[in-house]
Amino acid sequence: MKKRFNPSNAAARQVGGSHYKNKKCEVWEIVDEYSLDYYRGNALKYILRNKMDIYEDVEKASHYLEKWLEIAIDIKKEKIGDIV
Repeated sequence: MKKRFNPSNAAARQVGGSHYKNKKCEVWEIVDEYSLDYYRGNALKYILRNKMDIYEDVEKASHYLEKWLEIAIDIKKEKIGDIV
């Protein structure tokens, strides 16, 4: 019999280390709670990570936020265009 999907299975384990398991909540819980989109969720992931190479994490977070800003600007332009 095929094992059915159980969301608690994913939360019970972490792939590639234990850097989130010792925290009160995982990044995906914050992403879900605040209904963050892909870009903000990934930026948050890199902001909250605690790696030795903090510069790389800041660069990655900034890259996702840059893309989110591009989308926000496009949405704003569309709304202004609808008014004019």
